[in-house]
Amino acid sequence: MAPPTLEQRAQAAVAVLDAVGSERAAVLAMFLDSPAGLKLAARYPERVSSLIVVNGSARLMPGPDNPDGLPQSLVDPLRLAVESDAVEQGYDALADFAPSVANDAAFRAWFDRAGNLGATPAMARAMLAARLEADVRHVLSEISAPTLILQRTDTIFGVGHGRYLAEHIA
Repeated sequence: MAPPTLEQRAQAAVAVLDAVGSERAAVLAMFLDSPAGLKLAARYPERVSSLIVVNGSARLMPGPDNPDGLPQSLVDPLRLAVESDAVEQGYDALADFAPSVANDAAFRAWFDRAGNLGATPAMARAMLAARLEADVRHVLSEISAPTLILQRTDTIFGVGHGRYLAEHIA
């Protein structure tokens, strides 16, 4: 089974809004899930009242047309994030994404349990691969909702991704 496409995820978000009777919503699009939020805001502008992007990116992978893409030296460790022994293999996602709680044993136990309940290991790998390959640069000009872009300067992903979003979303 393949992970859902960004379009399917946007459609699912609209279905949830319909199910709860919400005409419009503020959308929080964070990190690896930011392409899904960006796609939702672009494809369903009548349903998105505002968009907040935190440490997001329209395209993570590098290429000649994406100089701010993550270098392979960062992609390889990131792929470890979905492995049950990632910390033992040398990559601690929690230390990168939430350093203030990385040493909190209770939070780490919750974080690990939530991750393990979220998907099978095979699906988690497939979802991460799909998210790493996501590219929504072509829809940024369609986003009309008021948008706030927040980008940490001390993360492995750098501020170039946030600057790119700010330059391409009206």
